[in-house]
Amino acid sequence: MSEERNPVRNEEVSDVHHDNIAEAKTPVRGADKNDWKDAFKIDRTMAKYKIFFICFVGAGTCIIAYLPLQMKQLGLSPIRIGLASAIRPLAAAISTTIIGAASCL
Repeated sequence: MSEERNPVRNEEVSDVHHDNIAEAKTPVRGADKNDWKDAFKIDRTMAKYKIFFICFVGAGTCIIAYLPLQMKQLGLSPIRIGLASAIRPLAAAISTTIIGAASCL
């Protein structure tokens, strides 16, 4: 029986085929008592990018909430304000559908 190392999982790979899945040597998720701690670890190399992203999206959300009031002050009619406000979510729905379908190809 020849055994080699799987470079992805760093486990032994054998030529023996197991009829019973329970006999196969696969790591069981949750077997280690510290697995839950790994889920909450902060990747410090990405922390500054995550903080920037949260601030950027938060600022954009605050601005978008007051855009209809700004449009009203500029003298736009309610119909135009409604159309301008509906374009962003409509474009997001259409683009995510197209990108999602394209990624499955």
